[in-house]
Amino acid sequence: MSLHESKDDIINNINVKTLRESFRKIKENQSRALEKLKMKIEWNLIRNYPQMYSEVRAEKTPLILESELQTFLGGRGIRPAPMQYFFYGVAASYLSTIMLILSEKGIRVSDAKLELEAEVDYSRLAGISENGGPIKSVVIYLQLKCDLSEEELLKLVEDAKMKCPVFSPMNLEIKLKH
Repeated sequence: MSLHESKDDIINNINVKTLRESFRKIKENQSRALEKLKMKIEWNLIRNYPQMYSEVRAEKTPLILESELQTFLGGRGIRPAPMQYFFYGVAASYLSTIMLILSEKGIRVSDAKLELEAEVDYSRLAGISENGGPIKSVVIYLQLKCDLSEEELLKLVEDAKMKCPVFSPMNLEIKLKH
């Protein structure tokens, strides 16, 4: 805790004073809600190195992410696969959304855990199937301990599902770069 924070400013490891100020500024000017992200991923052609590499900038520090295809897709399986990062992003985005909602409402949580199970069909990638999407199912098991009834918690769970950015359609455009 910094010198200017009180214990009431931090709820569920979120600085709610900062959060509320950010929400106030967004309500005054909706363009403040936009965050632009940029990422460069390189395919490594050198054998015995992870197939994919990216230096990603967090707000205050750079991080190196490496990824490798699963062995059945020709990789070595020595790093998380791209779909694992994808589902980590889905799960972490949802968990952080519900924690932001609870914290902004002043609801303290004593335990917050999430498990995600997904089934991905790679037959389209193999040129076998055109039916349906490749993500066959995604189930999130959420465990939250707080002073809310199950009915109140279910309402917040649905609210977080509606507000979570990863559950909205993506405006995707792919361009060739020379």
